[in-house]
Order: sequence, then structure tokens, then C-alpha cells
Amino acid sequence: MPRRATLTGVAAALAIAAVLVTGCGGSSRLSPAEFAKRADAECTQADKSAPQTAPRTAKQAVRYTQQQIDGRTALDAKLRKLSPPKSESGTFASFNAGTAELLGVLRQQGTAAQKNDENRYAKLNDVFSKIAQAREKLAAALGFKVCGRSVVAGAKK
Repeated sequence: MPRRATLTGVAAALAIAAVLVTGCGGSSRLSPAEFAKRADAECTQADKSAPQTAPRTAKQAVRYTQQQIDGRTALDAKLRKLSPPKSESGTFASFNAGTAELLGVLRQQGTAAQKNDENRYAKLNDVFSKIAQAREKLAAALGFKVCGRSVVAGAKK
């Protein structure tokens, strides 16, 4: 009998602990505004080290695409550590899927640049642009002003 009481007590304690850990829906989740603010801060920082000049030669394109891959991969990892609001988790998952697609295209561009295949590189640039446009709509839905946006809000034309 004492063993059963102990097991019941342990089970009850685990249930209470689970409720305390999860709280009322995850206190670690950010509000929509705070989520967008933190994501944009990460993207602003990443933009400072991103290559600013488009490549003109195949050799430059190889270096450029690798810098893009490295920077975007690091940024993606940082963004995935943020906890989006539950209401935005599906949109953020789609945004992340778009990021993965963009990285795949960049890898293909890197291969095309290594082979000095300008036509393939240009076609992939068009593919990249289409994915980026779709992803930009997701960024807007998430309230991002920097992340995933081709034009920073408030920038002069």
C-alpha cells in the first residue's frame, strides 16, 4: 500500500510540475510586436555584414553566394530561436520554409558560378526573386519591417 501511495504522489507531483512549467500557454512566447521587433533587430545586424555589391565576375559570384549562404544560414538559426506568438507560428513556419528555399537556390547559384554558367545563374536569380516576393508577403504579415523585406520601410527612393 505505501508503494502505491508513493507512485500516486509522484504522478501528482509530475502533473503539477508540468502545469507550472507550461503555465498559461507559454510565458516564453513573445507578443506579435515584440517578436517582430526582435526579429528585425537580428536582421538589421545581419544586414550590416551582408555583401552590398552585386558580383560582376564568376569569381566574385562564387564568393558573393557563399557569403549570402553563410549570413542567411546564421540569421535563420537566430530567428528560429525566437518564440513567435502561437497565432503567428504557422506564418513563421512558412517564412522559414521560404528561407530554406532561398538557401537552396543560393547553393545552386554557387554551383553555376563555379562552372561559369551565367545563363543558369541568371535563371536562378529569377527563381530567387519569385520566392523572395512570396516570402516578403509573409514577412509583412508577421509585422517585419526589415526581415524578408526587399525595401526597408521608410527608405527614400
